[in-house]
Amino acid sequence: MKNKKIKILISPASYDGRKIFRKLRNNKRYDIKGFIDNDKKKKYLYKQKVFHISKLKNLDYDKIITGGRYFAEVCSALKKKKIPQEKITILPKKKFDYSKKELLIRSFKTHKILKKFVEIVEKRKIDYLLDASSILAVIRKVSLAKFSDVDILMDSQFKNLFLKEIKKIKNVIIKKDFIKIRKRIILKRVIILSKKKSFFEEPCVFDIAFFWNDGLKYYKYFVNKKTYLPNYIFEGSFEIKYKNFNLSIPKNYKKYMKSLFGNKWIKPDDYFQEKQHFKGLFTKTFFKNFL
Repeated sequence: MKNKKIKILISPASYDGRKIFRKLRNNKRYDIKGFIDNDKKKKYLYKQKVFHISKLKNLDYDKIITGGRYFAEVCSALKKKKIPQEKITILPKKKFDYSKKELLIRSFKTHKILKKFVEIVEKRKIDYLLDASSILAVIRKVSLAKFSDVDILMDSQFKNLFLKEIKKIKNVIIKKDFIKIRKRIILKRVIILSKKKSFFEEPCVFDIAFFWNDGLKYYKYFVNKKTYLPNYIFEGSFEIKYKNFNLSIPKNYKKYMKSLFGNKWIKPDDYFQEKQHFKGLFTKTFFKNFL
């Protein structure tokens, strides 16, 4: 008698969920039934159904698999839905990270786009800063390709000039993200993606968010809200060596990284977040070696 396959759901239906799916899709132990997410707009991912979290009670599954940056948020949402702890497995990043071949391809494509980006900002004297996880990458001296995207903040006064220049970059897809504010349509960010050569390839993404200054504070538009940025990250910058590039980061990057990723930001965490972010979610916290 054949062993019964474990019926699994993967959450969230985004970057880390896609990585987990790619890791498990050919594993004969598991029967992937779909994805779980709290975004009702998501319907399908990799030809798999995306179920809203409110539908969980109607689904037939053995385990919910999560991991990566938002695992704590996922587990918190599952707890609210009274999902038993034993039905949830949290994967450490090393269990679903890129293979050496995948990372080599991503690094090649990431650095190819980065080369064009640096050429543009240097030629046109455009002010920008690396942001969030991209600062982590260059400080930790790891490849930018290991993260979901390359995060960049750019002064909004340069957006038209930048848009004109990036049209010249070949083999990429350029997406513009707008927001409507009091009948005004504002370009809040530009996304540059590498073209995929296979269905399951994770494209390289450059997420360039524009920022403004209202005279007192700096801000950007995140999702559909005005989000204020710490003034101190604009109190000077310096260039840091990354591969063959000199990239601009805030002078006060340590304070900024601590505010985003916690006190132990300098040291990579296998669960991405500090363990304290997970405290209180269950009476007994556990992390299983699943694969």
